[in-house]
Amino acid sequence: MTQTFPLPPELLLSVLSFLYLPQLTRLPLVSSSFAELFKTNEQSIYRNAAFLHGYISSSTLSFQELPTGVGERLSRGSASWPEFCRRRFLATKSWSGDGPSYQTKYPAAGIYINRIKADEKRGFIATTSVFGGLAITDMTNPHLSLFRISSQHVRPNAHLEYENGYLAFDRFGNVKEIWRHVPDALDDPKPPVVALPAIPDHKQLTAEIWPSEDEEDEEGHENTPDPDRRGHFQPHCLLHPPPTYQGRLSAYHLVYPHLISAGIKTAFIWDVRTGEIVQTLDLMQVLPSDPMMVNNHVTYVEFSSQYAFVSRIQGLQIFNRLRPNAPEQEGKLVRQIKSLKMFYGSRFYTLVPPLVSGPRGSANLPMEHEERALIRQIVKVNRLTEEEEGRKLLFDSFSAVHVSPDGKHLFILLTKPHLIVIPFFETYLLSSRKFLTNELLLEQHVEILGDHAHMIRLGSVEGFSRYLAVDKEDLRDGSGEVRVGVATTTGIFALTFSFPRTVDTYDPSNDLNMTISLASGQFLHPPNAAAYKDISCLQLTQTALWVTQSSKPTSPFLPIDPLESFYERLHVRYQDKFVRLDPGGDGVKDGTELWRVDEEEDDFEEAQKQVWSLDFLEAVGVWDSFVSDIDGNEGEQETQRGLVERL
Repeated sequence: MTQTFPLPPELLLSVLSFLYLPQLTRLPLVSSSFAELFKTNEQSIYRNAAFLHGYISSSTLSFQELPTGVGERLSRGSASWPEFCRRRFLATKSWSGDGPSYQTKYPAAGIYINRIKADEKRGFIATTSVFGGLAITDMTNPHLSLFRISSQHVRPNAHLEYENGYLAFDRFGNVKEIWRHVPDALDDPKPPVVALPAIPDHKQLTAEIWPSEDEEDEEGHENTPDPDRRGHFQPHCLLHPPPTYQGRLSAYHLVYPHLISAGIKTAFIWDVRTGEIVQTLDLMQVLPSDPMMVNNHVTYVEFSSQYAFVSRIQGLQIFNRLRPNAPEQEGKLVRQIKSLKMFYGSRFYTLVPPLVSGPRGSANLPMEHEERALIRQIVKVNRLTEEEEGRKLLFDSFSAVHVSPDGKHLFILLTKPHLIVIPFFETYLLSSRKFLTNELLLEQHVEILGDHAHMIRLGSVEGFSRYLAVDKEDLRDGSGEVRVGVATTTGIFALTFSFPRTVDTYDPSNDLNMTISLASGQFLHPPNAAAYKDISCLQLTQTALWVTQSSKPTSPFLPIDPLESFYERLHVRYQDKFVRLDPGGDGVKDGTELWRVDEEEDDFEEAQKQVWSLDFLEAVGVWDSFVSDIDGNEGEQETQRGLVERL
């Protein structure tokens, strides 16, 4: 007899929309009533699930609108909402180090790459070069160049910012050029009116761009005219500081619709749509109770809707943004964190060697599976006393800072490979400052962050940080999950944090709920530790990790040596040019051999920094074979197989 539900169908479907995919896939097995409910409402149930997981931005999006809503790349290969959710969910598991990854090189982006920006919805990547120029490359076809700006116009080593169809790069001096994606400009029903001082000048309007015809560009890559002009950009505006400003603006960052650029004494925030300055920050402010030397180099800038963050060599400054209800607080310095400390917070996390043959019931998939490019690490938590946290360090500095997409959580990267995480950082801003007054210290006013902050060591303490990136494309509003990427001179790390949804359910005394994965040593080829030092940029999207590297892997699926320990991967010296190769070149486990590279032969490309990606979406097709090879605990085996089959 079929059971009837006590709730109306509409209300029941609304309740189910709060369940995550693993829970949804089990419900049809509970009873015939649930099986019938899913059979009748499967598409709407999984559409709601896609919205809950952040795979789509609107719960009313129809499946036919999916290519427009999320882009061709993310919708490709899905014939229904359940299949779309399955592909995205499995890609997420790969991101956490629990599944395969597919590696792609993008030759059309060029060589000697300096900066990368990726847009999965529009399906392209943007890059600037060490020698100048800007390239837009198709994300699906790595040999297809969509658009280029000449190296005669874009300066060498130009920094690059991009978001929501707006592209920003700097000229020599304090001027930033803003270019807009042509299809977005053509489809805009109310195009923004650019302010008179920000109108593009003759140099920007006459910049040499290509291609516009069906021909090869100067690098010899394919160019196919797109009737929709996808990937093409047009001059939009110029961002100038006020004429009275005499300093030099260095660091800048774009978070649509605003761009911030800072010098030693002043920072300006523009609206990239109109080119108007919306806020000016005085960076020379100090806190009388805790003075800090502020007349030093700015290393990074970041901002949210409420705060602006200025990272300096000697510390981090946090300023108020616009405050319509409290104009007297606008631009005010509200907090600072000095950088000359050994520890930050009461918890210090370190990575330990992963077990080759772990205990039964381990949550990790076996290490020997060759298609997995990210290896989940084991994390150890160390509790610190106030005196230990207050220990001074001879020298260190903050190299980068990012805030989560929802503006709630703060991530700070030190010059040494340490990441500081401050969840719900406003609770820290509003808290009373606590200083250590131990007489043994050479300097007073050492602030104790305590339970507010967590410090994570990523790799060898002998290494240095290279780049910090946060996934800004997460469509979920307050989901609590944040993906972070860190490149150091000893490895590339992918971190996933699961924070409580609201500050009301946040307990500062709890340890971080996170996973940390390390890119396999085979991500670089030859696996030379020196190659990590050449990384100039790291970017994250929802289903891929993008990096500049100088190496040439032989196989798209990356093999892993099960006997290679964590510390061997970080510290081993590959003497006599010995490297591990996949002789089949197809990622199939056919007896990985140890080969020697002869420097006199040209079997390997010259070290030229190019764009590579670890693509978790493209690797979804090998999940079936990936799961079939699981040879761990029977319960774990059944759980993983059953989850993939149901999804």
